[in-house]
Amino acid sequence: MDTWLTPLKGIRKTNEAELNGIADEKQRAIRLAELNVEAGVQILLSNHVVDEAVQERGLRVHGVLYDIGCGKIRDLGVGNAGSVKGKALGQEEEVEIVKGNHGQLVFREGGAAMSVR
Repeated sequence: MDTWLTPLKGIRKTNEAELNGIADEKQRAIRLAELNVEAGVQILLSNHVVDEAVQERGLRVHGVLYDIGCGKIRDLGVGNAGSVKGKALGQEEEVEIVKGNHGQLVFREGGAAMSVR
């Protein structure tokens, strides 16, 4: 377990002032999870193999947070990919869309949906 928790402990220590400023424990835990995703995306993008894929093949990386309690995905806006606005999956309203070769991940307020082609 320590292998998994040590990086998180470092993130917590680095952001101690911000996290201590959040009174609600649930919101503090959510913010720590967001900071963990941000750090993971930065590490991923600094990998030479990933950087090569970004440069040569246009790989786009999104930092998202999955809420296991409600099953929703939230794009944190970190990474090298911007969201694309449009209509998808038969939706009337405009949503954020992340396109891929094999699927389409659609973000809208309150969650996300995946359509596989």
